[in-house]
Amino acid sequence: MRAYARGDEGRLGSLELRYALNNALGFSVFHDTGRTSVKAKPYQHAPNTLKRSGTGLGMQGGCVGFDWRGSEATTGEPDKSLRAWKRAGRRF
Repeated sequence: MRAYARGDEGRLGSLELRYALNNALGFSVFHDTGRTSVKAKPYQHAPNTLKRSGTGLGMQGGCVGFDWRGSEATTGEPDKSLRAWKRAGRRF
């Protein structure tokens, strides 16, 4: 998930709404939710499952032959650490 680090195995659901400002620039809002096992084969009898959700904003853009995308998510954890994800690509 964009808002949290992943575990060993789990499930993820994501909803993203996008608005295209023009052909080269767009904005989005997203909500991710997931459930994961921290250790696929735990060696202790301790809680092993995490359930988390996060909401954030994104921006997408591009021009001929080049695309970019970025998003930012906040967490519900007490530290409220900021996590940002970036992706870029080139068509060929």
